[in-house]
Amino acid sequence: MPPLHFTILERLRLSLLNGVLEEVIACMVQLLQLTERVASTAFYHKELQTRGVISTLSQLFDKWKAEADIARLSIQLLAWIARDPDARERFGDQSQQPHSALMPKIEQWMTTHVLVPDVQRFGCEFLFQCGTHVANQRHLKHFLPIVVRALVAHPSAVLVQQRACAALQKLAGYPETARRMVNHEDGSAVRLILAAMASHRTDSELVERAGDTLYNISIDGEAKPRLLLLPVMPQVIESLRAHSGSFDVAVSMLDVVKNLVPPSGAFSSDASPASTMNQFLRSGLLQAIAELLQKSRATFSRYKRSLLQVLKALHAADASARQCIREAGILELLRSLPTNENPEVAALITSLEQS
Repeated sequence: MPPLHFTILERLRLSLLNGVLEEVIACMVQLLQLTERVASTAFYHKELQTRGVISTLSQLFDKWKAEADIARLSIQLLAWIARDPDARERFGDQSQQPHSALMPKIEQWMTTHVLVPDVQRFGCEFLFQCGTHVANQRHLKHFLPIVVRALVAHPSAVLVQQRACAALQKLAGYPETARRMVNHEDGSAVRLILAAMASHRTDSELVERAGDTLYNISIDGEAKPRLLLLPVMPQVIESLRAHSGSFDVAVSMLDVVKNLVPPSGAFSSDASPASTMNQFLRSGLLQAIAELLQKSRATFSRYKRSLLQVLKALHAADASARQCIREAGILELLRSLPTNENPEVAALITSLEQS
């Protein structure tokens, strides 16, 4: 660890011991500036933890949890530290102290300072990083109302909305949380995600993360039929059209569609295959796919798998869907692709021609 970092940490501890808030804040700012410069250095992150920075942040919470600057700087530093795979695993492991002991304190920081955008932004970023370790997703489920509150409190703050959608993507990886996102108690989560996609439609990172969240929810058999009752498809199609040049967004949106295409059997009494298929065919989905094929032929290989899965699902689900695929001009667009390089495309063309 460079001597400068060690010196700042020692000054930080001394200021904490002496109760000098202004000096603590100044040390935290310096530490963060240095951390951001060497953010890609895993060794540095491990050294910070070895030197006791986690315990120091815990003490800062105990002494000044009502101070917004302390909350903001502490959570921002933790978001950087959580990029280290070993650290993010420790945060979710109850046997790993002092890391896991900070989780309820982060929850309290975010709750106390709900109106401070950077506390919410970096708190959500921390949750996103921790949730990257799949085993943590179960332990993070109680953060759902906190992330929802961040979305509600900061509708115009694009970075808060973006990182909140990223956090929800990870939280939705745990089935129980995915169901809560669409049920009566917490169903506002999905509506807030859709609102964020509409309000910040030019932010491709936000739209992609929001789409990945919807995809994770749609994986769950209990959550999917409820998702169909919400205005998901119009927003997904709008995002697909608005970001036709971004294959990451295209893949995210198409994966949501693929999971929501109605199968041959009923989802539930509230969402029969016939009604949901009609919803799909009237939604403009096929026109959006045709536009994607027209505008992004050069990057077709990058979203090919997701696109073909959607078209195959529609082809298999309903005879009227097959006719609509042809009428939308998608068959002709598929024919214009080099089928010798895409045997799956050739097989789909054959199926559409014969049906």
